[in-house]
Amino acid sequence: MYTNDEVKKRGYETEIIPGIPSFCHGAALANIPLMIGNEGLAIVPVAKENTALLSNALDNFDNVVVMKAFKSMDLIQELMGGRGIPLSKATVISNVGMEGEYVGPMEEGREYGYFTTVIIKKGEDKE
Repeated sequence: MYTNDEVKKRGYETEIIPGIPSFCHGAALANIPLMIGNEGLAIVPVAKENTALLSNALDNFDNVVVMKAFKSMDLIQELMGGRGIPLSKATVISNVGMEGEYVGPMEEGREYGYFTTVIIKKGEDKE
């Protein structure tokens, strides 16, 4: 949308065409549902300087999608651990369709690409 706004400012006509959100695509690739039945879902960005949204989501929702996660994997792991949520409850979707694509479990110490999303399913046993 940043690019769209800049192009419009320069006097060009633009059109926004709906697509599939990246977290939906990632869940499909990982073969996991975002929600089942009456489960709740929160979609939040990670901002290292403001962890309140992610903390609130982890405390109050069954399923949490963490967008823009690539620089914050340690923080996500720390917040999960502090709540007794094992890493096995998280699926990482990183650089889909690009070099270094990864769809799988969250691993401590692993480096992920810029385009990384984490799906945390607190109630589902994925082991």
